[in-house]
Amino acid sequence: MTPPGYGNLPSLTGLRWIAALLVFGYHLNVVEFFGPGVTDSVVNAVFHQGSAGVSFFFVLSGFILMWSSPRTPKARFWYRRFARVYPLHAVTAVLALVFLVLWKPQEMPTPLAGIANLTLTQSWFPD
Repeated sequence: MTPPGYGNLPSLTGLRWIAALLVFGYHLNVVEFFGPGVTDSVVNAVFHQGSAGVSFFFVLSGFILMWSSPRTPKARFWYRRFARVYPLHAVTAVLALVFLVLWKPQEMPTPLAGIANLTLTQSWFPD
């Protein structure tokens, strides 16, 4: 038996891809990419529960991360997680703000919502 932290988990990594696809499809369905009123379609049946894929994706990702690096020092682990996640988050937030300024200025977030987003605490605020 392979001790934890040494084995490869390709089947679980593949499940992350499926969960990410469901979340992506859910967002496309929410913005009516497939057309308005597709609530009775196969697309809606497949992607309607995509929001559950978010929790599944995060739990599975956390398990895979911990499995693959059990001896990594905590500070290094958290630095690597931050360095991988935050730059993309910041760029995406800036692009979203540019989009809002140009095409939907009436939907600009409040300053508090913007700060919460940039500090990754947006889920702590119900608005």
